[in-house]
Amino acid sequence: MLHYPIRYMRIGHLYTVTIVGSHIQIFSTETGKFVTSVSTGPGPVRAADAVSDSPRIVTTGDDKLLKVWQLRDADGELSLELESTREIPKKSSEVHISADGMTILVSDKFGDISAYPMEAPAFQEAAGPSTATAETPKVGRGSVEEKPRIGTLILGHTSVITAFTLTPCNDFIITGDRDEHIRVSWYPMGYNIEKYCLGHKKYVSALHIPLFSRTTLISGGGDPELFVWDWTSGTLSGRIPVMDTVRPMVRVKGGRQSYKRFPRRPDGQGLSRKSRSAKRTRKMALTGAAASTPNDGDDDMEDDEEDGSQAGASLDVEMTEDKAEGSEKEASTSQLPLPHKFDPHEDSFVIAKIDSISTGEKNLIIFSAVGASALFYFSLSSDPSPRLSSTSIHVVDLGSPILDFVVSDHHGRPAVWVSTDNTWNHQSEKEEEASEANVASSGALIRLVHWFDGKLVEAAASDAPPLLLGLNSAFIAGSPAEIAALELYAPLSMLPKSRQEEADDAGDETLIDRQELDETHGELSAPAKPPNRKAIKKIAGRANTKVRLEKAKEQGLTLGVGSPAVPADATIPETVKRPRIEGEAGADI
Repeated sequence: MLHYPIRYMRIGHLYTVTIVGSHIQIFSTETGKFVTSVSTGPGPVRAADAVSDSPRIVTTGDDKLLKVWQLRDADGELSLELESTREIPKKSSEVHISADGMTILVSDKFGDISAYPMEAPAFQEAAGPSTATAETPKVGRGSVEEKPRIGTLILGHTSVITAFTLTPCNDFIITGDRDEHIRVSWYPMGYNIEKYCLGHKKYVSALHIPLFSRTTLISGGGDPELFVWDWTSGTLSGRIPVMDTVRPMVRVKGGRQSYKRFPRRPDGQGLSRKSRSAKRTRKMALTGAAASTPNDGDDDMEDDEEDGSQAGASLDVEMTEDKAEGSEKEASTSQLPLPHKFDPHEDSFVIAKIDSISTGEKNLIIFSAVGASALFYFSLSSDPSPRLSSTSIHVVDLGSPILDFVVSDHHGRPAVWVSTDNTWNHQSEKEEEASEANVASSGALIRLVHWFDGKLVEAAASDAPPLLLGLNSAFIAGSPAEIAALELYAPLSMLPKSRQEEADDAGDETLIDRQELDETHGELSAPAKPPNRKAIKKIAGRANTKVRLEKAKEQGLTLGVGSPAVPADATIPETVKRPRIEGEAGADI
């Protein structure tokens, strides 16, 4: 029997919060003693957040319920109680609590960010997901019932929002998506776009603003470099190459999803009747439940959503026998099979998290990569110089894949608490390549890295604080199937675009399928496809926006997205007051 790894943790002065599968655990930070635990539901927690030393914890899962838990003291006994439950319209990808602890920000897999009050009004609470009855009328061909939006919509992207953060002044929100965009918007009036930070060529998966340089933004994703921006102006300060350093430390392999579309009708619109029947059969087989037969309009809409939607839309993901064999072989080298089907011929690169720490001697940027067994860090000045390309990347190898890390203090010294995948260690002991450190740390959920002698190193066992011992002694057992259901390395297959999606973005309608590639020369033999109206419309829209921006620039005007051209020196109406950036006249610093 394996032990659930710690997916999320937050260390406060009084209490430490960890998320283990579907359980929330509370520990005393000073003594390391276990305080209390509670199960959030039948499925694992997908996203969570907690403010240090705040009595409230927010979680979401596959049930699309936003749950707020509160730590209460009843007759000297601490317990976690469910304070409120609200249904959210889409599955969430990330959750953040505002600095004042009064607002919950939730990003979903359809590109929206919504705000919910921490204390839910009575009419906003729900006992569980609502179900539409069979008598619910549908309006129009292909329309579906839209669930009511309880929260306040802050902003939306046309792609999956993969990361977002609030600026230190809480006046702006910075978002990154799967389509390589970084957007700086007003908060909470997210429809006002302040700047774009454009330069990524692949998905963005991590964003961070260092506390020692509040106008600097560090971003990373699928590109071989980390990008350093001045987010107040949208300018790129420099790039830091990291691929060559990170790649040797990646222990879990995975690649872009391998898509195979069903045949369409001769006119190119929607699926053929045979394809719709095949999709319904596969869907019923996967869910194990009978489904009502949708009309043609529903199938067309479903197909359109899947063609251009977020990665991980599973109904159109299919692999041939050859690919499945390759996938199984690849998964065997990564100890736990990826729940998402991927192309075994290509490896993915995903930056998981970026954070910062000040040691008194240096200002450090720390980051991790999905499936990598090491922490990476480098020194960054408060005023980034253009020589970032020569920055040295340092490595702290822990021997097993890193899931999360938190920056804190340890005996007055900066420290990093690292959550590792102990299930990977458990199986790697049988391999010849397993290192002594790997075997010795088998079963350790949390590792401690601190600043010592001018570098980050793993703390010795004799220097382990009580909290480290307490975290590593509270195990929750789980079967291999239950551990696999956590989808610990899902970003490796969810974020990279399929070859068809890349072709659509480039306006190329040739469906690239590895089955149709000549194994020797790699030449395409794919048949011609009917025009994709969605791709054509996207290209035309981008060209039109570019022309409008060039004309506005020539006339000395500024042009906002979806707004008419206005003079650059125009006064903003008092009813729409622009938030100030730190460093501007009158800004609060």
